[in-house]
Amino acid sequence: GAWPGGCDSVEDASLSALASAAQEQVQVVLAVQIANDGALSDAARGLGAQIGAAPIALRASLRQLRFALLTVAETHYGNAGERASANAARDELTQAVAPIQQALQKIGAGCIASTCIDLQDAGSDRLAEICGAFQKGFSAGMAPVTPQATSAVATPPKSASPAVAVVAATTELKMAPTAAGLPAEVSGEPSDVVARFYFEAEKTKVAKVRELRQKPKPEAGLATVEVELEATGNLKEYKTGGTLSLLPENDPADVEAAVQLMGLTPADLSKWITFVPPAGSAQGTTIKRPFPTPCTLGDALSKYCDLTRAPTKKMLTALQPKLSEQAARDCVAKLLADVDALKVLQGAKLCCRMHEFWAMLGVKTMDPLDFLLHCPRQKPREFTIASSPKATPQRITLCVSLTSHELPDMAPMCKALVDAGCLPSAELPTGRGRFYGTCSKWLTTRLKAGAVVLAKQRPSPLHLPEKDVPVIMIGAGAGVAPFRGFWEELRRGSQTAPTALFFGCRHPEQDWLFKEEMSSAVKLAATGCAALQRMQVGPKRPLTSLFTAFSRPGEGKEGQYVQDQIRAQSMSVKHWIEKMSGIVYICGSTAMGNGVLDALAEALEGGRDTVDAMKKDGRIVVEMWG
Repeated sequence: GAWPGGCDSVEDASLSALASAAQEQVQVVLAVQIANDGALSDAARGLGAQIGAAPIALRASLRQLRFALLTVAETHYGNAGERASANAARDELTQAVAPIQQALQKIGAGCIASTCIDLQDAGSDRLAEICGAFQKGFSAGMAPVTPQATSAVATPPKSASPAVAVVAATTELKMAPTAAGLPAEVSGEPSDVVARFYFEAEKTKVAKVRELRQKPKPEAGLATVEVELEATGNLKEYKTGGTLSLLPENDPADVEAAVQLMGLTPADLSKWITFVPPAGSAQGTTIKRPFPTPCTLGDALSKYCDLTRAPTKKMLTALQPKLSEQAARDCVAKLLADVDALKVLQGAKLCCRMHEFWAMLGVKTMDPLDFLLHCPRQKPREFTIASSPKATPQRITLCVSLTSHELPDMAPMCKALVDAGCLPSAELPTGRGRFYGTCSKWLTTRLKAGAVVLAKQRPSPLHLPEKDVPVIMIGAGAGVAPFRGFWEELRRGSQTAPTALFFGCRHPEQDWLFKEEMSSAVKLAATGCAALQRMQVGPKRPLTSLFTAFSRPGEGKEGQYVQDQIRAQSMSVKHWIEKMSGIVYICGSTAMGNGVLDALAEALEGGRDTVDAMKKDGRIVVEMWG
């Protein structure tokens, strides 16, 4: 059937609707859905092309359009613990719809706001946040545009198709002992929004890796490191409290398992690879590049392929007809038709790894090209920067804790999948042990000084206020990261208002991160001795107060959390916030952050309503994860 307005396609219908909305001067939210790898749908790409080829009369109508752009994605993070920030990857995903935004802005339409919603995070709070941002944008708006002298909305063209370079539908994989033995590189765009990171990120060296815990136990999941990177290129523009995106490396055991699955040997990891158009392609044919080449097969598997999760629906769809085992083909077909079963297999609870999935299906080998092209891309992880450019302009510091937990028993879920015909047998992976976060394990156990990594930086809401008002910092464990940058910056500033740090960990002699540095940043007057304050010498001590909470102090002592210290210091906190317009910063786990917000609601006049209003006004800044 025809689309609304008698249009022949969704692109035509969308363009016609936009033109009508522009003429009527109504507020428009343009929602564009993208795949979990960041690729635009054919309809979305078609809409961008239609806008660019629109006739003059239609352009005149669209010039009046004021719109908010919403990118809708559904990512599949294999494990929730991998997500260093609830906002991970949103900025990258939003870039995918840039061609549509740019096409509209080029003809004079105005974008009042642009953001991305990940359907796995689409809770009521996130939806309310987006609606509020759009409402604020439309209210502040842009100067109204005088309607153009046109009496009717033009009909969009039916078959606009601007000339584009020929992109090969398929590619071939070339492998050689050295890079010199490969054919010349073929130009091409990154294959998706995640791959774009690999091409845009800065290559930088690791300057230092230092364990911060007094008694680390990596095998039990207890390790926290300080990682120092050279601030090169765009990284030199980093901000205090900003965000650093870092591309991790897979565990060597997962890489070896992937090599075996491709019918290769560990010796092949040192060979060089690249992608080229198929033989006989026209001169000038380009390709979609999944990652930068030439590179070694080892780099391709360790850096650019996500081997820590089950295959995505996209990968299963592409490989199902190519599997040599009939039983495996039948199972994958049933799995693709069973949405609930697919969610179970890909869920964070199961923690099924790539090689585990194919082993359960009985798949012994697959074509290296198919695996490399269709394996989900490795996503960068985001970390809050733990340094200040005013103190270390040539270095960026991170504070990273190892993510770890016991792996669940796969038997019940796998039995259900076998019963549904989605797995051929109940033969389960053995020796699973503990789960460790891919990036956090790499950083805390394998990363060494001198290594080269891929990184990008961007600012975040975690920055010191411009006004001289109280600064209340609340963090537990690695959540202290931005506040280390804060006290470095405060040491070099002229702040006179109170600056208080609430810090929590398990034990003062086991995992007090930056213990000596933190203690030396506290004014001596905080000890209660005025004489020491008068005798103070050496570097400026920027923290007025330090309140610590130890959840497992031992020796029969009662454990405390940072929210308990907020309650204990409620009179001071209330005064700093209500009488001195103080700003509160909270960084750490979701459980800790919610507990702190509850404690603040108890301390402040107006309770939860006041806390919610302060969050909206930017006077309570929260960054939580996990």
